[in-house]
Formats: sequence, C-alpha cells, structure tokens
Amino acid sequence: MAFHGNIEVNSDQPALLTAEDVSGNFLCQNQSGEPVRLIGATDTTVPAADAPGLELAHGAVILNEAMTDLFPSIAAVRVFAVSLSGSGPVLVSYA
Repeated sequence: MAFHGNIEVNSDQPALLTAEDVSGNFLCQNQSGEPVRLIGATDTTVPAADAPGLELAHGAVILNEAMTDLFPSIAAVRVFAVSLSGSGPVLVSYA
C-alpha cells in the first residue's frame, strides 16, 4: 500500500518508516532539526539505534530511489529511522 506523510522519529528507538514492503521508489526528507539515520531492513524487526545506515542532514532528501540502490547488500524492503539527537518529523513517500 502506498504511503505519503510525516513520521515522528526520536533518538530512543528506530521508528518504522515503511509499514509495507517497498517495491517501488522511495522518497524521504529529513524535516527535523537534527541529523537522522535511515536503516534498511529485510523485515519488521527493530534494529539497534546504532545500526549502520545512511545519515541525512536537516533538509536532506532521498528522491525516488530504489531500495536496491539505497541498501544494495541486504535486500532491504523496510526502512527505519532514528534521530541522532532530539526528535522531529521525517517526510516519507513510497509505493
């Protein structure tokens, strides 16, 4: 199912950004005031907050990327996000 909206992330525990497996393109913009780490996953198991991932600065955008391009070595179908400090919204859109 497609989704477009904001999801609140914090530094305590990674938040699931993708409620369904992502088979199409993925868009994400960090709208919080702090850097955010995106963590690819093969299922809904919550990763550790310090798991490796892509770090997005405030305002940074990942625009229409395939999951295989973002996380090529793990066959990711889900994305989690964790703020490196504080909390704030992340815009997510996927199909």
